[in-house]
Amino acid sequence: MEKNDLKLSHVKAAIAISELTEYGDIINAVITTELYRRIHAANIKVVLGGDGSDELFGGYDMYALNISETELQQLFLHKLMNLHRTELQRVDRCSMAFNVETRVPFLDGEVVQLALSIEHDWKVKDKVEKWCLREAFKQELPNYIIKRKKNPLSHGEWFALLG
Repeated sequence: MEKNDLKLSHVKAAIAISELTEYGDIINAVITTELYRRIHAANIKVVLGGDGSDELFGGYDMYALNISETELQQLFLHKLMNLHRTELQRVDRCSMAFNVETRVPFLDGEVVQLALSIEHDWKVKDKVEKWCLREAFKQELPNYIIKRKKNPLSHGEWFALLG
């Protein structure tokens, strides 16, 4: 599927499966639905997802704002406490529509507690999001992954992967 292959039927199916109605959520659901369809076709039953990592480790541009530590903590908690009605709803419904189980290790209780205890300066450093994760895994991951900028699902570059 490429950007120009996107049809109204894809959008309607994604809305029906995910039960989400906001623009960014719908675009994410369209892409996610197609990914899970392909995962199912490959006979894969369980996958790991990175959901929660942005919310816990400062993966959004908004976390680089020049606001107080208290406001930042409120922002992190707001995003984290609303995952169940956005990203996790999409992941659960889109994956289960194709009989694929998605596990989200970043939302393990111990990882959440660790992330909440880490100071913001370790999450976003010199405007590099998820800095502590990049540092922690720089020996295990290729440099292009460690150095790349965030590429949100809803920005559309993911369609190239589906082509």
